[in-house]
Amino acid sequence: YRELGDFANQPFDMRLDRDSLIFIRNGGLYLDKRYSTEVKKRFNLSDEGLDFSISVDTEYDREVYYLSELNLHFFDYEGLRVNKKKLKNIDIFRSKTLELSTELFSLKIDIGVKSDILIYKVNTVHQSEQGVDFTTQGIAIVFPFRFRGSLKIKGSIELKGK
Repeated sequence: YRELGDFANQPFDMRLDRDSLIFIRNGGLYLDKRYSTEVKKRFNLSDEGLDFSISVDTEYDREVYYLSELNLHFFDYEGLRVNKKKLKNIDIFRSKTLELSTELFSLKIDIGVKSDILIYKVNTVHQSEQGVDFTTQGIAIVFPFRFRGSLKIKGSIELKGK
């Protein structure tokens, strides 16, 4: 994996449009030359949570991946379930939805289209009196989308208490 564009290290323009917060970056993909590319992200609060859309338009005419990453932090990783199963160090799902739950809440992420979903624990190493230990600092969720020319994603994030 390598970053092909200038979207991770450069700022996006931000604007409000009615009840939406919109982030836009006119940048490029850098391969054999620079290919003009626009990434646009729109977020709306809804009664159920957060609705979002992401669009990518590029002059590059071959297949590439757009990866969207979400990092979350929880109090109890032992009780955390992913699609009703105990969280492993690394899990890969093929689905359009992902549900994270504990005894206290349920967080449902719907990405609108069936895709691979990679979820893994973000562990750090530290030394204690017992020796070297691992501590889970959070989880990372990666949604890879393969596309050519244009990509449109619509989804939602819903949080419910139990």
